[in-house]
Amino acid sequence: MVVGDARSGTLNVDSGVPQGSILGPTLFIMFINDMISQVSTGTNIALYADDTKIWRKIESWDDHVQLQNDISALYDWSIHNKMVFHPNKCKVLVVTGL
Repeated sequence: MVVGDARSGTLNVDSGVPQGSILGPTLFIMFINDMISQVSTGTNIALYADDTKIWRKIESWDDHVQLQNDISALYDWSIHNKMVFHPNKCKVLVVTGL
């Protein structure tokens, strides 16, 4: 990148995709495309840009266990793909109907 007379150096991209490039969004979609295969049937996943949401209706203890297994599978995927989830940005929302 050049700003005025200053030119920045280059760095290799070891994971993910370069930010600010024209192809960046498309490459990122291709990069995370297999994330959806990490969750089981009955668990929903929504991907938008760099946000991921998963949810599952909990009707039994097994549903709870399966959702945790899906979260663990996504974590394993992130480690394998060198893409860190930020725990401080992760939230849990419990919705109940009485």
